[in-house]
Amino acid sequence: FLRVRALDAEHDRDAGLGKPEHFDFIDRVARDVLDALPSPFAARLAHVPVLIERRPSRALVEDGFDPRSFGLFEGPTDAMRDVPAPTRIVLFACNLLAEFPDPDTLAHQVELTVLHEIGHFFGLDEAELEDLGLG
Repeated sequence: FLRVRALDAEHDRDAGLGKPEHFDFIDRVARDVLDALPSPFAARLAHVPVLIERRPSRALVEDGFDPRSFGLFEGPTDAMRDVPAPTRIVLFACNLLAEFPDPDTLAHQVELTVLHEIGHFFGLDEAELEDLGLG
């Protein structure tokens, strides 16, 4: 996984992935998805930041996280509000850009990824997300 991460970073440089305008595009799509959520869900997600990073960190990959994942949910779920730990959703811009170079396809995948990670926040596992078409 670490070798894949290194090769992907090299590819990003060669392909010009991860420019500020790429991050802006992904951020805009993610915000549109969040803005379109029904108010009860949006209110419960108000304290959960959505961050955009180039790729998963070395530490995550060393822990076995797939270096080509599109997103990550970290922290307590909605049902665990009393746990004093930060919660966040992370989108991995270069992974998304490398796999979905077309803007329309990229926007669709960013939407799916945000909804997938929101599903984790609300306690859904991978099988349940798959059943909802967010796998």
